[in-house]
Amino acid sequence: MQASLAFACRGLARRRPIRYTKFVDPGRFRLVDTDIELEPTVLDMTDWYCPARRFVMRQEVRYKNQHQVVDVVDIEQGNR
Repeated sequence: MQASLAFACRGLARRRPIRYTKFVDPGRFRLVDTDIELEPTVLDMTDWYCPARRFVMRQEVRYKNQHQVVDVVDIEQGNR
């Protein structure tokens, strides 16, 4: 699904990419009477930070041959 961002940071040119490697070690969990040990995972992350909104507007995750993208399409500000 594609979405566009209707905020001050339009297009990736105005957003700043922040790239890093994320190590996830979920460890062990119990399912009924069985202990399951999950393998640690290494994810290549890119956060697209919008300085005008002070928020990460897009996050890209790469794991092995998979690529996922999460786009923020709306931000609601609470009452202050």
